[in-house]
Amino acid sequence: MWQLMIPVHNAEEYLLSLVVCECNVIELAVFEGVFFVIGFDWLPEQARLGTTRLSEMQTLRRSSSNFSIKSKFSTHGQSDNWHRQVSLVAGDQHPVGLGYVPNATFPWAALLRITDSYLIKKRGKNTEEDRDACLALLIKNHGAKDIAIAACGHAMSPKSVRDLLAGDLNIKLGDPYGLPSYLQAIIAANHVNEGAVSALEAQRTIELMASSSTVRYLQALLQILIDGVPANFLIHPHIQTLVGLECVKFSRQLEELRGQHQWRRAQAATEWLGKFVQRSVESLPENLDATKLLCENFPHWRAWANWSPDLTRVGRWELFSPGQRQTLSNALVLEGPDFVYHRHGTLREAVEAKGFIASLTSHSVGSLVFDVERGMAHDVPNMVHRLLNLVDAAVVMSDNDDTAILAYFCISQRVTNKKLDCLECLSHLGDPSISALVSQAYRARKETWGTQIAAVMRLLPILGVERCNSLRIAIGHDIASFVRGTLEELQRRLLSQLRSGQPSSDTETRLQACGDGLRNTPWLWPSLDDALVDLFKDWPLPEDVVSLQSIRDFAKTSSTGNMLDVVKKVDDYLVNCLAKRGTINTGTRILVKALIKLWTQALDSDRRLLALSVVQGRVITTNFRCRCLDQLPLLPDGFVHSLRNIIQNHDEAPEPACVDLATLLTTTELSVVTCWRPVLNRMLKNQGEKLIDYALSNLKANEWLQFLLDLRQIFGEEVNWDATTSAPILKPQLHRWANNLDGYLPIISQLEDDARCGPTVQCILAGGDGLHGLLEDTLERVLLLMLNMEAHSKPVMMAIVSLLERDGSNALDIADALSSLGSATEEGLDACLHVIDSVQNKTREVAEVVLTGWLQAPSLTVLDQKALESVAEVLGIRPGSKQDWSEAGLEVVMKYLDAEYADLFAEAQRLEEMRFLLKSVDPQGTSQLLASVGIEDSSAVDDALASLPPALISVVEKVDDLRVEMLFPLTHLTQLQRLRFGLGKAQSMYLHFVVADDPAFCLHLDSEMKGKRRADHATSVHDPWQVIPGGEGPDLPICQGHTSPAKYHLSRAISRHLTDGFKSLEAVHVLVTAVLQDLGKGCITCGRDHGVKIRGPTTCSKAVCRNSFLSASLEIRLCQIRQDPAAVDFLLSMIYSAASTGNMQLLPNCPFNNTATVLQILNLLPSMSSLQNSDGMAEVIRGYNPQVEQLLIWVCTACRGFLSSARKNLRIPSFPAGSHQFLLSNHSPEHEAAFSRHISGWNGSTQTRVLFHGTSLDRLFAITCQGLQVMSHTPLQANGAASGAGVYCATEPSTSWYYCGAQGVGNWPQSQFSNFRVLLGLENAGHSVGGSGVHVVTDATTLAVRYLFMIPVSNAAVPMAAHITPAMSSVYASLRSGAL
Repeated sequence: MWQLMIPVHNAEEYLLSLVVCECNVIELAVFEGVFFVIGFDWLPEQARLGTTRLSEMQTLRRSSSNFSIKSKFSTHGQSDNWHRQVSLVAGDQHPVGLGYVPNATFPWAALLRITDSYLIKKRGKNTEEDRDACLALLIKNHGAKDIAIAACGHAMSPKSVRDLLAGDLNIKLGDPYGLPSYLQAIIAANHVNEGAVSALEAQRTIELMASSSTVRYLQALLQILIDGVPANFLIHPHIQTLVGLECVKFSRQLEELRGQHQWRRAQAATEWLGKFVQRSVESLPENLDATKLLCENFPHWRAWANWSPDLTRVGRWELFSPGQRQTLSNALVLEGPDFVYHRHGTLREAVEAKGFIASLTSHSVGSLVFDVERGMAHDVPNMVHRLLNLVDAAVVMSDNDDTAILAYFCISQRVTNKKLDCLECLSHLGDPSISALVSQAYRARKETWGTQIAAVMRLLPILGVERCNSLRIAIGHDIASFVRGTLEELQRRLLSQLRSGQPSSDTETRLQACGDGLRNTPWLWPSLDDALVDLFKDWPLPEDVVSLQSIRDFAKTSSTGNMLDVVKKVDDYLVNCLAKRGTINTGTRILVKALIKLWTQALDSDRRLLALSVVQGRVITTNFRCRCLDQLPLLPDGFVHSLRNIIQNHDEAPEPACVDLATLLTTTELSVVTCWRPVLNRMLKNQGEKLIDYALSNLKANEWLQFLLDLRQIFGEEVNWDATTSAPILKPQLHRWANNLDGYLPIISQLEDDARCGPTVQCILAGGDGLHGLLEDTLERVLLLMLNMEAHSKPVMMAIVSLLERDGSNALDIADALSSLGSATEEGLDACLHVIDSVQNKTREVAEVVLTGWLQAPSLTVLDQKALESVAEVLGIRPGSKQDWSEAGLEVVMKYLDAEYADLFAEAQRLEEMRFLLKSVDPQGTSQLLASVGIEDSSAVDDALASLPPALISVVEKVDDLRVEMLFPLTHLTQLQRLRFGLGKAQSMYLHFVVADDPAFCLHLDSEMKGKRRADHATSVHDPWQVIPGGEGPDLPICQGHTSPAKYHLSRAISRHLTDGFKSLEAVHVLVTAVLQDLGKGCITCGRDHGVKIRGPTTCSKAVCRNSFLSASLEIRLCQIRQDPAAVDFLLSMIYSAASTGNMQLLPNCPFNNTATVLQILNLLPSMSSLQNSDGMAEVIRGYNPQVEQLLIWVCTACRGFLSSARKNLRIPSFPAGSHQFLLSNHSPEHEAAFSRHISGWNGSTQTRVLFHGTSLDRLFAITCQGLQVMSHTPLQANGAASGAGVYCATEPSTSWYYCGAQGVGNWPQSQFSNFRVLLGLENAGHSVGGSGVHVVTDATTLAVRYLFMIPVSNAAVPMAAHITPAMSSVYASLRSGAL
């Protein structure tokens, strides 16, 4: 045992020396800057003296980063100590060092000593098998396997070392990361145990390690295989795998270069392969590992090895861009390896060596096809040589067009000598622009025609130059064929497009441009057809084609007339010029040329449109149309514009166009008239008689005469008119008659103003020979009679002359009738008018009755009768008698007379309605007006009754000329409504109404009308309330009879309605009916809708309404005392109990400041039954202290709900004897509105839930007025809140009965109730929490108190829920439906 003290700053070096010297350290400590080391066995001198070399110390410091001083000297067993010592000694050194030579500084001996020392201490492992197993385990568990073998291999048997290397230490084939360490292990095994790994195997292993650092890794690997790697060598499978992987990698690299035709780079990459094969592989057998691996993983290795390209050529090809190389790929491949036979220097040499069959005309060279004449197969190598020279030249030219045309001629198509000649010519010319044109001319065949035509057209003049003769010879035939084919195709396309109506402008433009180019290329004409060359003699100019296309488009889009003829002329002209001679005649050709000329001169749409109209005219000769076209540019703009509008409107309105054109031509000079007169003549002839009908129907008389005058001015006074060829409007007799009408224009104008005289005026203006002979004299007689008619006879004469037929067939009868009317009296003229009206508006039989009646009128003269007969002749009727008419005729006459009588009655009714309307506006003025004309006026009541609809006649009764009474049934009201509104058993109500400017009214029940005739009940004498505009509503009792809330409510509603004045009895009836139908739905004061059904009278939430109600009669405010004194008694008991507590919070809206005052006043009150039976309840109450009235008003109005005694079917059975039940049918309108919103929302139906709540009497008045509220955690909380804040309810009455407090201290002395407890029956429409029959309702608006059960204190039990809940649910449902 020993101990060593070491200064801290030198501790590391000393401790490492101990490890190196194999000292066994068992404890390590630090105290006051000094290491204390305790060990056993011996302490070496060098460790004691600290003489360990610094270099060795530094080597140990560079060991594993996980090394620490303390860990290295921990006692973790001998194996762990061996691993630590081996790692420290070896550090980062390995058996093979830099440069792949044995490492001279590797600590072989130190590692051997560590293992030997380990084996000495390892007892029980003395056999060879045990030692091999033990050391093998150390090696496998050590991180650096080569170091572990270097330390243990000498002590193991050769077989165990080799088995370990071949087995557990071996790595996966192809693993690049584990291979170096494995190779180091093999070399280490050779050094310590040559029996396990031989020297040769170690040498090959070192060579394999060295090969990974060479540029030509595959070459080095192959050389190792060739030098010899027996199959039993550990590295044999690994080197074979590496060779296979590198072959695949190298093959892929070369294939990529091959695909890009990067022959120069590929040649540099494979240069070693050819030399290596010649030197090493070919002299060895085929079954050599290297040869097998090459064949398996590098199929084309022999082709690459034998490849010998023209380095100058492939070097030049490097200048090609990637795109160019791809384009010329089929040619570039010829200089690549021989992948066909794998033995020639290039593919070109392989093809040449193969030879060509002389009988064939097509020969494949790679992907290229060479066409030669039969028997000229020997020329193929020369063609290949020429092609490659052209490829070389393309590099020199360095232009995309050269490569493109080369690819087009020789790569994508078959190679011919002719194509090669063309390419060589282009190469010789050295002009990129020519190459570009040739390229476009050929390549554009797969593109658009426009590109190809443009290229060929630019190429044609170049080919005519002398220096391009050879090029012209080479491609002239192709160009001629293309041009000919292009022209023929364009011509076919043009004809097809024109026939089918397809757009053809683009084809025409291309065809013209193509022909233009050929006209200047005479060297090409011999190759073209004679018909095509003949077209060039009259080939249109480009601007002519553009003009023609513009003309055609303008004609197609024009809204003037049908321009199809113009379009056809243009199409025919283009076909004649561009495709085929002889398709049009000379006239059309001249006309179209004239149109082209005008089109270039006139750019405005007006002249162009006129030009098209002229061209399409068929009646006008070609020469005349050409004159018009020539004249158009010279015409004034205004004239042209007007003429354009006329032509444009001709198709839709041809007749007005004729009139407008005639008017226009009279405003211009003779030369223009002469030019355009044929156009007008054609338009007049086309319209024929329709033009005359139009003019007579649409032109005024002066316009008609002016139109005829214009025509005479244009065509001459003496028109050579022919009935078969001339226009009807130019008929001579028509114009002669027009000259005679100038003096009659005034009377004709009067006739025009009469809508009935349209045919009359047309007949007069047309004149001439009608169907019934010469009319002109008769018409002139008619005009003279009309011209001289007097004012009183004008109506009837105008009526008669309006009957003149359009053809003048009745002109003579019209003239005779007009003549006789001149001698008739005014009464006779009036009779004639009646007869004319009956004919025009009645049946023939009726007209004959009217005629007969007037002829028998004694007041008519003989001349009048003669005039009537003349008129009847014109009308085609005669006097009739009963014998002349059939039964049907008599029936018609009877119906006519009945209708006349009905019209008289209707007129009387209309006058009566007018009187009533006037009286509603100004009654006094209307009465005076009626009196002035001797008509008796009616009363206001009569007028009001007359306006009633039939349904109300039976319910409104007239009392006198000022008053009426209306009856309104009350049978629809429920028991609760009658009780609360003070209607008792009354079945109807009467409204006594005074009809006046300021109406008045009063209301009475039928019980009052039929009751005792005491002074206070008498209703025969009324004192109604008079409504004054802007006045106050009624508050005090009106007229006689008992007051009630219903009367008060209705009186205020009627007063509001009549504030703006009386409108009608019907409106009053509708108002009262509506209020009674929904009694209680509105505020009792202002009528505003509560939004929910309320069964008792109450005000809305407005303070002004409550104050107004408090001003009403005391009988109205305290009516509940008379109707239900028990309910008021119950309310007073609640107040007495609450006041007894001294808590004013329990008395909401109390008018007194303290509870003592409330108790004092309550003690003064009489019983409610005594007040109910008193005749003058108001006087009795006022006889007490004034505070008594104030208290009673508060008690009866503070609760805006309706509390009533539960009677008859409203009582719930099963309660103990002596119990009293009260029904709170509704709370305040606001509470009921909130409650109703919950009904359909909480369970999706209109069903509610019955619950119970127990409380004390002192809380009951506040609950009745305000509803149940959540008082948890407030001073008013009566019990605990175990389940949280809320109103605590129960489904069983017994549960709530426990919380019902007794009546309390004291009782109102005058009450009929004593010693009772109150149980509340609730209606719930919301969710709750809790369980076991207890419900905690957090939203108090979902609860409504409906029943208040007063149960004697002596009863300790209450009914079960199952016995009373169904009846309560039924009452609740009836309340919601409105049945109660």
